[in-house]
Amino acid sequence: MKDNDMALTILLIDKVSDNSFAGLTDRNLLYNIKILITTNDFIQRTIHHEIMHYIESYVEIKNYPDDAFKDWSNYNGNEFTYGVFDSSKVYNQINNKYNTNFVNSYAQTNRDEDIASTFEDIMTRAYKLVGCYDVGSPIYNKVVLINKVLEDTYECVKIGGNYQWNRFIR
Repeated sequence: MKDNDMALTILLIDKVSDNSFAGLTDRNLLYNIKILITTNDFIQRTIHHEIMHYIESYVEIKNYPDDAFKDWSNYNGNEFTYGVFDSSKVYNQINNKYNTNFVNSYAQTNRDEDIASTFEDIMTRAYKLVGCYDVGSPIYNKVVLINKVLEDTYECVKIGGNYQWNRFIR
């Protein structure tokens, strides 16, 4: 992406005492995107989450004026509106809530956070969650879309290749 004038700078900062954020991606200058990552407890998840925001920026520019993620909201369920939080739509293994629409509550903030949260989950999860990633489930369909977008956007991503982000849909 650097060769396409989208340099990335990653800044690690000490823990934020009030835990007000774990990471943030500044996309104001697309020729030099900056990612801030705190050294809080979820650094691995945060890195993947913020990197997906970087990837989204590249995908958006490369596919302009088309929206590579235009079908994303089809998997959120009827009558869902971002910014309206509904815990019944969030996967929760403890309560056996399967076949849900979101990997975590934060994903309900907006589409970009939903995409980044889903990518974060598939990159860091140690095993395939029963129900959550079952064929045809909303979250499975979101992962299929992420995989398709990455295959369509990046020449280095081989169609049908074995990657961390698609291991639950192969």
